[in-house]
Amino acid sequence: MAAPNLSVCVKVIIRDRTGRVLLLKRSDSSGLGRWDLPEVDASPGDAFAGTVRRRIRSETGLSVEPASIFGTCESQMAGTRVTKVVVEAALSSMRLPPASRARHRRQVWVAPDQLAEMDLAPEVRRLASRYVQDLAACPRPGVRLPNRADGPKVPFAGLAVTPASLVANLRKFKKCRKGLERFARYLEDLLKKQTRRLVPLAEVSARAKDVESFASKLIKRNKYTDPLREVTDLVGARIVVHLASEVATICHWIEQAFEVDWANSGDKLKDLGADRFGYRSVHYVVEMRDGKPAGAPRGLIGGKAEIQVRTIAQHAWADIGHDRVYKSDCELPDYWKREANRISALLEAADAQFARLVRGAAAYKEHIRHFPNEDEARRQIALWDAARRTLSGKPGPTLRVARIALELHDWKKAIEVVDRFRGAPSPELLTLKGYAMCRMAGRKNTRLWRQGVPSRLRYRPEPSDP
Repeated sequence: MAAPNLSVCVKVIIRDRTGRVLLLKRSDSSGLGRWDLPEVDASPGDAFAGTVRRRIRSETGLSVEPASIFGTCESQMAGTRVTKVVVEAALSSMRLPPASRARHRRQVWVAPDQLAEMDLAPEVRRLASRYVQDLAACPRPGVRLPNRADGPKVPFAGLAVTPASLVANLRKFKKCRKGLERFARYLEDLLKKQTRRLVPLAEVSARAKDVESFASKLIKRNKYTDPLREVTDLVGARIVVHLASEVATICHWIEQAFEVDWANSGDKLKDLGADRFGYRSVHYVVEMRDGKPAGAPRGLIGGKAEIQVRTIAQHAWADIGHDRVYKSDCELPDYWKREANRISALLEAADAQFARLVRGAAAYKEHIRHFPNEDEARRQIALWDAARRTLSGKPGPTLRVARIALELHDWKKAIEVVDRFRGAPSPELLTLKGYAMCRMAGRKNTRLWRQGVPSRLRYRPEPSDP
């Protein structure tokens, strides 16, 4: 196996006497027109500090004194993995060469707290965020982050969110939050009722967004001018199921029962593409309409909510990985993002293996005898039949009676117990009934056979491994 191409270079955070940082715009195409930190090659065998001094003087015309190593970062360039050692250096000379003599076309000194406002190269933006956080935690001699309470006013010209607009929107939100809580309770009751019929083991929850979360969204997104209308998840619901096939079942029902705002809905797995791992969940933004869903209270007409549908494995990633890594208040290093994506890949594989296990076990059960003899099967069917009559509306006993009846080839009994079930028939009940009708018909294209086929085809099980 060929060794990977590796390269090492040095990025330098040059500070002047007031703590400002030097940024450059390179005249070649490597910087893509964005602000960058000075970068020099590291020569094997040379003294590190001497190399940094000499190369920075050649690159910028400045005299610097390396102070400490801040960290490292990595990038890929033309098939070569480049490891970059990030060094902090203090400025000894303030004289910059004219642009015509330098390998960059522009240079500027920027205060640390203003780095986020610059159009930085992606890896420099991550470094700048870490640098400012590190300055706050470990102040350097002579470098001070301004106190915003005592310093100049922060400009908000052209921004969607200002302190005044934020306060006004938070007051409006507080006034309407009780109505959002009523909406959330209605949505949770509706989803629980329907999902029990489709996927009995599904976990359903709903909530109205709290005030702090609402404020955080407005500040982070900085784009909403009328947030009570534009934010689509003021009410949110979550449906967690075991298998991806159950996600598809729930999604089909949601698309039929609700008016879906497709512009704001989507499958996060499809957004990832074929070559990436990460957050996986299906998000629907739904709007309450008159008669859709059926029986929606008139006071909720026009309201919007977000419904998330995911498997248990997807939910584990969303709660632990996605929320703590990608929704973090700070930019985490690439190392931890890679770790998070690796875990996501393992959970996606676990989802597929769980589905394979369930399909295989179901197929196996369909092809074996569950009872040693007919007498034992008859005793079991009599007991579960008594339970079925007592627990009317519960699908479990009816399913057991129907399955035992199919094993006994008692097609009439299987059809009868499904027809007598008082609740909404599940896909599995309809499948068992359709199978019994086809077997009872004996020949294709008879009336009974044609009645049984649609149920079997509509809820055809997924193919299983042998």
